[in-house]
Amino acid sequence: GDSLPREGTSGLGTLLAGCPCLEVLEITGPGFISALPRLEPCARVCVDQRTCVNARGVGDAHVAALRGFRGLRRLTLAGLPGVLKGTGLVQVAEHCRDLQALSLANLGSLKTWNYSAALLDTLRNCTQLTQLRSQLQMRTCSQLAYLVK
Repeated sequence: GDSLPREGTSGLGTLLAGCPCLEVLEITGPGFISALPRLEPCARVCVDQRTCVNARGVGDAHVAALRGFRGLRRLTLAGLPGVLKGTGLVQVAEHCRDLQALSLANLGSLKTWNYSAALLDTLRNCTQLTQLRSQLQMRTCSQLAYLVK
């Protein structure tokens, strides 16, 4: 259905109720440094562990809840180890038809890349997308090779 999860989405339902016309949203985990994404594993160790627990809790269901921001034009998700499958990205792309810029960095496990199929589905649905930025571990870049023809 189209109903948004209210519980367990870290206040996103409240944000949606208060700012339904939001166009730009950035969600980053603690310790993420966009200029130095390769150092993020070190930063994950250095930040307050209570904050890390909260960041690990941000997952695919939270990203899916963003579909309620139908006017969303720019979305950044970075340093969120709980985003494992990318299913929420697909839902955002299906409902946020004005999305023009998508920036993804260090989502899910730093050792594996499990959301490649979901990313392809997301990109197929983002008909207005003009900017895509993705920072991945080097070993996952070969999995993206088939995107560029």
